[in-house]
Amino acid sequence: MAKCLKCGAELNEGARFCRECGAKVPAEAVTAEAAETVKSDIETTALSLRELTDKMIATYVSGMKDYEASVEKIKTEVAEKTAELEAKLSEKETLLEAKTKELAEITEKFSKLQVINQQLQTEKFDAQTAANDLRTKLAAVEKAKESLMAALTAQQAANAVPLQPAAETVAEAAQAPAAAVADAAAAASEAVTETAEKAAEPVSTVISFD
Repeated sequence: MAKCLKCGAELNEGARFCRECGAKVPAEAVTAEAAETVKSDIETTALSLRELTDKMIATYVSGMKDYEASVEKIKTEVAEKTAELEAKLSEKETLLEAKTKELAEITEKFSKLQVINQQLQTEKFDAQTAANDLRTKLAAVEKAKESLMAALTAQQAANAVPLQPAAETVAEAAQAPAAAVADAAAAASEAVTETAEKAAEPVSTVISFD
């Protein structure tokens, strides 16, 4: 602190006169004191700024470390999720490929079933046609039998010929077409049944997407 040049008393900051002796304080003393005060204030302010800067730098460095740690954590999580999704995608692609193959097999089997069904319809039609032909022939045989029986009856009445042997002959003659009709009908029924069993074979393939 500055002192009075006359009495040596300490001067207040910025004082122009000594409070003890009333002597005027030279301007140079006031200026030197003010400069010292400013210098002290500047040093104090610089120290405060230095401390503040250090704190800011420390905070920035700490924040950057936390940020980098967060970024690394996010990168790790993203990499794990990406790997998990890629694994699931690969699994789904494999499943899709398998189901596509199964679908192709089912389509092929369905085409074969359509062919078998067409064959079944054709064989059924042929069997029905054959049965109708045999029925027509049987009706003709029955009609011939009736005519023969009428003729035999008339002959028996005229010549007194026993009717029983002739009737047996006519029955035997009628049994032959009837047996042929039965055999043909059985063969047709067996063919239709066999074809139907082939067409009814189950397709044990089920498509399901998880």
